[in-house]
Amino acid sequence: MNLYSAIVAAIAIWGVVRVTQLWLAGKRQAKSQSVHAGQQHAIEDLESRIRTLERIVIDDQGALKRKFDDL
Repeated sequence: MNLYSAIVAAIAIWGVVRVTQLWLAGKRQAKSQSVHAGQQHAIEDLESRIRTLERIVIDDQGALKRKFDDL
């Protein structure tokens, strides 16, 4: 094996390693984004529930009783 063959082999190995690193980084980023989207949905759901509870707590007792009677 001469010097040029060794250089070509080293560059080829470096290229394969770099492509693999980029591929793995992309997979990690996609997984992170899907987890983030799920967490964002859960946060929005909890905020909606909190708004509902705030309305119930702040609402006048008579109005709350009328709403229950209407149901």
